Amino acid sequence: MTEGFTTYLSGIGRLAQLSAEEECALGRKVQDGLAAQAILDGDGGDEPEAASRKELQRRVREGEAARCRLTEANLRLVVYLARGYQGRGVPFADLVQEGNVGLMAAAARFRPDKGWRFSTYAGSWIRSAMLGAIKNQAAVVRMPSHLAAAATQIYRAEQAFEQENHRAPTLAELARYCDISEDQVAQVRELRASPVSLESPVGEDTSLAEMLTDGPDSGPDDVVIERLHSAAVREAAEEALAAVDDERVRRLLRLRFGLVDGRIRTLAELSGQFGVTKERLRLIEARTLSRLRRSGLGEELRELMRES
Repeated sequence: MTEGFTTYLSGIGRLAQLSAEEECALGRKVQDGLAAQAILDGDGGDEPEAASRKELQRRVREGEAARCRLTEANLRLVVYLARGYQGRGVPFADLVQEGNVGLMAAAARFRPDKGWRFSTYAGSWIRSAMLGAIKNQAAVVRMPSHLAAAATQIYRAEQAFEQENHRAPTLAELARYCDISEDQVAQVRELRASPVSLESPVGEDTSLAEMLTDGPDSGPDDVVIERLHSAAVREAAEEALAAVDDERVRRLLRLRFGLVDGRIRTLAELSGQFGVTKERLRLIEARTLSRLRRSGLGEELRELMRES
């Protein structure tokens, strides 16, 4: 660990934490600042008058200050969560850096009126950013050497662009941002998206499965289910399950996803409770998760599902 990073860790340890009331007040200021910026950008139609423009600019500045305060007060949360992703191909300091990007995104999207504590909401964004870095590193390892550096540059550019513009960049925008050809960007994206065996070696003694695994007993769908339990996406998940016509199946899925009382039921438990075979339950679960991934739900759920 470098001296600079040690100093950083020491510094954030001295930052004051926020109460729930302070989080709500800051969150409202952030949203007010973003609304003011949208008007300044012309989203409201008419050009604001000079006096009104000054007021809008003041609201934008206050919103930015509030977002910085909300972010700074939760930097320790990023470090805490990063410890759980060590040893998966990405240095600890880089995990923290990626987690901070997720934290800033969460601060910009936090809606206090939903009733969540900010740390609960932000945790999903932080984990998602770290998992993205781990998966990107796994992709870089198996790329030709002449594309590996470009892949990392493109990944960083995508993160920065999305943070600034709240949307994914186009091929042309990425090429300009990185000062490389569109062909190179397309090559990297194609290689990054191509299927790869979980047994593929990453380094001398590690497989891709070992790098990405979330625990000895976790499968890909278990990861998705764990994320569904986040308070940040509970509402969106309930909305998706409301589309299931069969009340009995809907209750079964809510129990499986931990949406009833926070405890995720195993297939064996549900099989005994509902008198349905585990194979049938697996099929129902797989179909539901597939629908969740394809559905146009809220931004939080789409972001979490993107990493699964």
